Amino acid sequence: MSRIAWGIILRLSIGAGIAGTIASCSEQAAEDAVAEVEGDYCDAISDYATAEDCADFQKQADRQTEGTASFNAPNPIKRNDSFTVWLAVAANPPPASRGTEATDTKEPTPDPRDAATDEAESPRGDPQPIADPEPALAVAPRPGEIIAKMPGRPKEFTVTVGERVKAVLQGDEAFQIEAKSEPVQRVHLGSPYPSTMWRWEVTALRGGDHTMTITTVAQAIDREGNYHDLTPTSESLSFQVQVTPLQKIEEGVKGAPTWIKAVTAIFVALAALIAAIKSVRDGLLDLLGIRRKPEATPTEPEGNDTP
Repeated sequence: MSRIAWGIILRLSIGAGIAGTIASCSEQAAEDAVAEVEGDYCDAISDYATAEDCADFQKQADRQTEGTASFNAPNPIKRNDSFTVWLAVAANPPPASRGTEATDTKEPTPDPRDAATDEAESPRGDPQPIADPEPALAVAPRPGEIIAKMPGRPKEFTVTVGERVKAVLQGDEAFQIEAKSEPVQRVHLGSPYPSTMWRWEVTALRGGDHTMTITTVAQAIDREGNYHDLTPTSESLSFQVQVTPLQKIEEGVKGAPTWIKAVTAIFVALAALIAAIKSVRDGLLDLLGIRRKPEATPTEPEGNDTP
């Protein structure tokens, strides 16, 4: 074999080796890039994130606390009617600030021997220190109090809240739902624990019993301003959509087979045609003077009353 042939074979072998090395390096670089972007699995958001973002998410998750949510349920609601659904969400204050329930129990009668013992232990005339009562914590109106003033039936449930919460109202095909507030809003976790409000406009499109679901999700925010779900809470409620007799007929026609719809359309067209023919016939008779005009009602002459 000539030197030229050996040279060609050698160059091809070297080129193939270099290409394989480049391909391997490219695959490894791509894998490293993906790993760098995705990071490790982060339990706080149940997704992949970088170590720095996951640490931030965990701090935000640790600040989550128990809260209360309340919304007004439009039950019943009529078909084609619109209703405003309000949702109020607030963090729960500490138990001590929620007030204590009054009881009918009487204080026990003090034992004179205890008084004598206390007097012997403390010098006469030495005033005993009295602890000042802790000031009451100011608490804003609770979600249930706010929603109770709205039309509809109030419904309350427990939620998990963070510094930011996303609320979504979902329903089946029987409802048209339009959000009137931002889905993600800030919830104050400290005193006076005010309520954050969401609002939706709901229109009932079909009759019968249907279900809507309100879902609240505590949110974590990354360094780029993107939100990530932390802890969701859902509450479902059944609604009765009432329909009038005429609306029931319309729904029956819409749900009927095609041939029934066609027959119904034919009868409607025939009724319209008969009404048009009758109108034309009456017009022609009046024009030709053939149509008999109604006779005038005879009136009795005055002064002919019989005694």
